[in-house]
Parts: sequence; structure tokens; C-alpha cells
Amino acid sequence: MNIILAIETLLVVVVAGTMFPQPAHAYIDLGVGSFMLQVLFGMVLAIWVSLKGLCLRIPFFARCRKPSSATNER
Repeated sequence: MNIILAIETLLVVVVAGTMFPQPAHAYIDLGVGSFMLQVLFGMVLAIWVSLKGLCLRIPFFARCRKPSSATNER
């Protein structure tokens, strides 16, 4: 129940923040695009590694494979 309240509060704050934008007067350097790609790539990898670790701990989560030691058995 607290998680739902936190998500609703975050949604209200984001919507309210986008309804009344303020001018930033900021300069966007050419290296910002490269930095943003690195941040995005790092976030994707962090999420993937986290889900992989969670997948090994909770086998019923999202069709996870069990680490088997008998892969060469026939």
C-alpha cells in the first residue's frame, strides 16, 4: 500500500513539474550527448545485472533458467 502511495506522489510531482516549466538558460555542450549515452548504457547494464542476480535467487521470476551443473549429461 505504501509503494502505491509513493508512486502516486512521484507521478503528481512529475506532472506538476512539467506543467509549469521554467527557462533553464543552460548551454548544452557537444560532449553531453556522449555522456548521456554512457549514463543510459550504464543504467541498462545495471538493471540487467540486477535482474540476472534476482533471477538466480528467485527461480520463478520471469522464466529464469536454473544454473545446472548437468549440462553435458545425455
